[in-house]
Amino acid sequence: MKKYVFPLGLYLVTLMFGLVIYKMLEPYLIREWLSLITRAVLALAFLTFIIKYVKNSNDLFQLEKISKVHIGLVLFLFSLFAINNYFYSVYSTNMDYLKTSALDLVIVGFIVNSFFEEFAYRGFLQGYVNQNSRTLRQPISRGNLFASSLMLISHLGFFTVMDTLFAITGLLLVFVFSLVLGYMRDQGASIWFLIIVHTVVNFIHLIINLHHYI
Repeated sequence: MKKYVFPLGLYLVTLMFGLVIYKMLEPYLIREWLSLITRAVLALAFLTFIIKYVKNSNDLFQLEKISKVHIGLVLFLFSLFAINNYFYSVYSTNMDYLKTSALDLVIVGFIVNSFFEEFAYRGFLQGYVNQNSRTLRQPISRGNLFASSLMLISHLGFFTVMDTLFAITGLLLVFVFSLVLGYMRDQGASIWFLIIVHTVVNFIHLIINLHHYI
C-alpha cells in the first residue's frame, strides 16, 4: 500500500504548493504568466522527485530506438486528437476561455506543461509504483493505471469550461492518451520521446483551434 500512499501524498502536496504560488502571484501577473511559472515550478519539483525517489531513474532519460509499434501508437493518438479537436473547434459553443492576448506565452506554456505532466505521471508516479515490481502487468501496469487515473482526475476541470459532450470526449482522450504513453514507457520509451509526443498533441489542439485563441 505504501507504494501508492507515498507518491499520492507527495503529488497532492506538490499540486497544493503550485496552487499557493499561483494565488500569491495572481494580483501581479496575467493568467498566461501565472500558468507558465506554476507549471515550470511543478516540472522542476517532479523532476527532483524522480531523481530522489525512483530507482534507476537514469534509465528514464536514456534515448532508445523507437519501434514501429510506438510509431503506430503515436500516429493513432495524433489522429484521435486531430479528429476530436476538429469537431470541438467547429461545433463547440463555449470557446471564450481560449481567448488570449499573449499567444507566445501560451505556446511556451504548452511546452512546459508537457514536461510537467510527463515528469509527474510517467516519470514519478508510474515509475515509483512500478519500481519494485519484478514483472509488469501487461499491457497496462499498475503504475500506468495509477498515474493515468490521477491524470484523468486532474482534468475534470474540463466540465467547468467546455460543453458537456466535449468535456466527456476530452476526458476519454486524456485517459487513453495517458494509458498509451504509460504503455510505451513500460516498454522502454524515453521520457524525452514522451515529452515530444505530448507537445505535438498540444500543438495539434492549438493549430486546429488557433482562430479561437486570437
